[in-house]
Amino acid sequence: MPVNGKLKGGVFEREIAKKLSLWITGTSETNVLWRTAGSGGRATQSYKTGEKQEAQIGDIGAIHPAGHWFQQHFVVEAKHYKDLDLVPFLFKGKGLLTKFWEKLVSESNIYSRFPLLIGKQNFIPAFVISETDFIGIEPFILTPEVSLYWLDDFLSIDYAVFKENITSQKLTIQKLTANQIK
Repeated sequence: MPVNGKLKGGVFEREIAKKLSLWITGTSETNVLWRTAGSGGRATQSYKTGEKQEAQIGDIGAIHPAGHWFQQHFVVEAKHYKDLDLVPFLFKGKGLLTKFWEKLVSESNIYSRFPLLIGKQNFIPAFVISETDFIGIEPFILTPEVSLYWLDDFLSIDYAVFKENITSQKLTIQKLTANQIK
């Protein structure tokens, strides 16, 4: 029986929202982050008319104050496909994953946030793609442009340490940008 792609994607987005919620709170609370309206489609359409819908960007957004910091720093896309074209993404900058990544980076730049793509390809564990280095874990693949981490390794980072790391990286980026403007 064929798999409904939209259903598969929605299930994956909910699963990731729950895992990120558990990680952020360090408790059994699973309702901190959830799927955004239209999986970010509302923000995309609003931006085309000149309006920013910051609470609706990406596939996953905050629905509880504990998730606001995370959403203010990241745009999260969650993609589960039979084949994301991981190898063409890494070696040729082509394929489905490349298209998702380029769109996410563009959207993240509009909102001055870090892109975070959480992917799952059949027969491969869930992984995280980021431009950001995460203290405490090593990427399983490191390229000049991105780092890839296993999702389970990413979620093993202490959230408080993660926040400190990201805040200091964002300050460094802001200083570099300010110096480039001068």
